[in-house]
Amino acid sequence: MTRSSTGGATEDGGVPQFGARLQALVDHVPRRDGQGYYSDERIAEEISASGIPVTQNYVWMLRNGRRTNPSAQIVYGLATLFEVPMEYFLNEEVSQRILAQLEVLSELSKTRASIRERYGVSEQDLATLEATVSRIRSIGA
Repeated sequence: MTRSSTGGATEDGGVPQFGARLQALVDHVPRRDGQGYYSDERIAEEISASGIPVTQNYVWMLRNGRRTNPSAQIVYGLATLFEVPMEYFLNEEVSQRILAQLEVLSELSKTRASIRERYGVSEQDLATLEATVSRIRSIGA
Protein backbone atom coordinates (compact mmCIF):
# COMPACT_ATOMS: atom_id res chain seq x y z
CA MET A 1 0.00 0.00 0.00
CA THR A 2 2.12 2.85 -1.25
CA ARG A 3 0.90 6.36 -0.84
CA SER A 4 2.45 9.47 -2.33
CA SER A 5 2.16 13.03 -1.13
CA THR A 6 0.44 15.49 -3.39
CA GLY A 7 2.78 18.16 -2.05
CA GLY A 8 1.91 21.48 -0.48
CA ALA A 9 -0.79 22.25 2.03
CA THR A 10 -4.48 21.59 1.64
CA GLU A 11 -7.13 24.31 1.52
CA ASP A 12 -7.46 24.23 5.30
CA GLY A 13 -3.68 24.42 5.76
CA GLY A 14 -3.57 20.75 6.64
CA VAL A 15 -1.43 17.80 5.71
CA PRO A 16 -2.01 16.17 2.32
CA GLN A 17 -2.71 12.45 2.68
CA PHE A 18 -3.60 12.70 6.39
CA GLY A 19 -6.82 10.76 5.79
CA ALA A 20 -5.09 8.09 3.72
CA ARG A 21 -2.46 7.65 6.42
CA LEU A 22 -5.11 7.34 9.12
CA GLN A 23 -7.09 4.89 6.97
CA ALA A 24 -3.98 2.75 6.51
CA LEU A 25 -3.67 2.46 10.29
CA VAL A 26 -7.35 1.57 10.60
CA ASP A 27 -6.86 -1.11 7.92
CA HIS A 28 -3.68 -2.63 9.35
CA VAL A 29 -3.57 -2.15 13.13
CA PRO A 30 -5.79 -4.48 15.16
CA ARG A 31 -7.34 -3.32 18.41
CA ARG A 32 -5.33 -4.01 21.55
CA ASP A 33 -8.15 -6.14 22.95
CA GLY A 34 -7.97 -8.43 19.91
CA GLN A 35 -11.55 -7.64 18.90
CA GLY A 36 -10.97 -6.77 15.25
CA TYR A 37 -9.94 -3.38 13.98
CA TYR A 38 -10.67 0.16 15.13
CA SER A 39 -13.91 1.88 14.13
CA ASP A 40 -14.30 5.65 14.16
CA GLU A 41 -16.39 5.29 17.31
CA ARG A 42 -13.76 3.19 19.08
CA ILE A 43 -10.97 5.59 18.04
CA ALA A 44 -12.94 8.54 19.44
CA GLU A 45 -13.72 6.66 22.67
CA GLU A 46 -10.12 5.66 23.32
CA ILE A 47 -8.63 9.05 22.50
CA SER A 48 -11.29 10.82 24.58
CA ALA A 49 -10.62 8.42 27.47
CA SER A 50 -6.99 9.54 27.38
CA GLY A 51 -8.12 13.12 28.06
CA ILE A 52 -8.18 14.42 24.49
CA PRO A 53 -11.79 15.16 23.51
CA VAL A 54 -12.70 14.05 19.99
CA THR A 55 -15.94 12.90 18.37
CA GLN A 56 -16.66 9.93 16.15
CA ASN A 57 -17.77 12.35 13.43
CA TYR A 58 -14.47 14.26 13.56
CA VAL A 59 -12.50 11.01 13.28
CA TRP A 60 -14.63 10.10 10.25
CA MET A 61 -13.92 13.50 8.68
CA LEU A 62 -10.17 13.07 9.25
CA ARG A 63 -10.17 9.55 7.85
CA ASN A 64 -12.13 10.59 4.77
CA GLY A 65 -10.13 13.73 4.03
CA ARG A 66 -12.89 16.17 4.99
CA ARG A 67 -10.57 17.60 7.64
CA THR A 68 -6.79 17.53 7.24
CA ASN A 69 -5.55 19.92 9.90
CA PRO A 70 -6.16 18.35 13.32
CA SER A 71 -4.68 19.87 16.45
CA ALA A 72 -1.37 18.59 17.74
CA GLN A 73 -3.33 16.97 20.60
CA ILE A 74 -5.45 14.94 18.18
CA VAL A 75 -2.38 13.88 16.19
CA TYR A 76 -0.73 12.87 19.48
CA GLY A 77 -3.84 10.90 20.50
CA LEU A 78 -3.96 9.07 17.18
CA ALA A 79 -0.23 8.36 17.22
CA THR A 80 -0.44 7.04 20.77
CA LEU A 81 -3.47 4.86 20.03
CA PHE A 82 -1.90 3.31 16.93
CA GLU A 83 1.60 3.21 18.46
CA VAL A 84 3.27 5.20 15.69
CA PRO A 85 5.35 8.38 15.94
CA MET A 86 3.51 11.66 15.30
CA GLU A 87 5.79 12.12 12.28
CA TYR A 88 3.90 9.27 10.60
CA PHE A 89 1.10 11.72 9.86
CA LEU A 90 3.38 14.58 8.84
CA ASN A 91 6.39 13.13 7.01
CA GLU A 92 6.21 11.16 3.77
CA GLU A 93 9.39 9.14 4.39
CA VAL A 94 8.33 8.14 7.89
CA SER A 95 4.85 7.30 6.62
CA GLN A 96 6.19 5.09 3.81
CA ARG A 97 8.55 3.24 6.15
CA ILE A 98 5.83 2.55 8.71
CA LEU A 99 3.29 1.53 6.07
CA ALA A 100 5.78 -1.01 4.70
CA GLN A 101 6.29 -2.40 8.20
CA LEU A 102 2.54 -2.57 8.80
CA GLU A 103 2.01 -4.50 5.58
CA VAL A 104 4.67 -7.04 6.57
CA LEU A 105 3.14 -7.43 10.04
CA SER A 106 -0.31 -7.84 8.51
CA GLU A 107 0.92 -10.60 6.20
CA LEU A 108 2.72 -12.34 9.07
CA SER A 109 -0.45 -12.21 11.14
CA LYS A 110 -2.44 -13.78 8.30
CA THR A 111 0.22 -16.47 7.89
CA ARG A 112 0.16 -17.27 11.61
CA ALA A 113 -3.63 -17.56 11.58
CA SER A 114 -3.49 -19.81 8.52
CA ILE A 115 -0.91 -22.10 10.13
CA ARG A 116 -2.93 -22.30 13.35
CA GLU A 117 -6.11 -23.18 11.45
CA ARG A 118 -4.60 -25.60 8.95
CA TYR A 119 -2.30 -27.53 11.28
CA GLY A 120 -3.83 -26.92 14.69
CA VAL A 121 -0.62 -25.30 15.93
CA SER A 122 -0.84 -23.30 19.16
CA GLU A 123 0.74 -19.89 19.71
CA GLN A 124 3.30 -21.54 21.99
CA ASP A 125 4.19 -24.06 19.27
CA LEU A 126 4.55 -21.22 16.75
CA ALA A 127 6.91 -19.39 19.10
CA THR A 128 9.00 -22.56 19.48
CA LEU A 129 9.05 -23.02 15.70
CA GLU A 130 10.15 -19.41 15.17
CA ALA A 131 12.94 -19.79 17.74
CA THR A 132 14.13 -22.97 16.02
CA VAL A 133 14.14 -21.31 12.59
CA SER A 134 16.03 -18.36 14.06
CA ARG A 135 18.68 -20.69 15.51
CA ILE A 136 19.04 -22.52 12.20
CA ARG A 137 19.49 -19.21 10.38
CA SER A 138 22.14 -18.04 12.84
CA ILE A 139 24.09 -21.28 12.39
CA GLY A 140 23.92 -20.93 8.60
CA ALA A 141 24.92 -17.26 8.63
